[in-house]
Amino acid sequence: MKKITIAAILAFALMLTACGSTNANSAPPASEAQPEDIFAKFKTEYMDGGEVDESIFAGHEIVMLNFWEPWCGPCVAELPALQQLSENYADKGFLLVGVYSTEDGAADIIREKGVTYPIIKYTDEMAIFQTGYVPTTFFFDGEGRYLAGPFVGGGDYEYWSEQLEALYEK
Repeated sequence: MKKITIAAILAFALMLTACGSTNANSAPPASEAQPEDIFAKFKTEYMDGGEVDESIFAGHEIVMLNFWEPWCGPCVAELPALQQLSENYADKGFLLVGVYSTEDGAADIIREKGVTYPIIKYTDEMAIFQTGYVPTTFFFDGEGRYLAGPFVGGGDYEYWSEQLEALYEK
């Protein structure tokens, strides 16, 4: 009986921190990709228009890619913490980029939450980053070398700040 209760609690906790995604993972994991493979995946558009390519990452020491969706409660809940992280670490060469695929409501949520870091549209070539859940987060250096992740589920400011501090210490 105790094992069933623990399993149920763990399953419920995962459900609270991550949402299932409809994007399939048909590519090798990002941790196995070469830097040029990672950056090649960023031929897309900003949420508010304009083309995006690998130049978005130039000059940054650490890049955080956060895959999210407007229908995902934990994704939306962590947006203010991510905005604060983006602002507080910008002078350390940090870049946070949000990636989404569902248009319905995304722009309104970004506006309501006061998000100013870059938000880009998901493309099929980005399947290398998919875990089947959102939010999912990866860290890379400015040249596209994998540093850490995937982190599946949302986090608060303290959690993400701890992850960043550990990466800066390496």
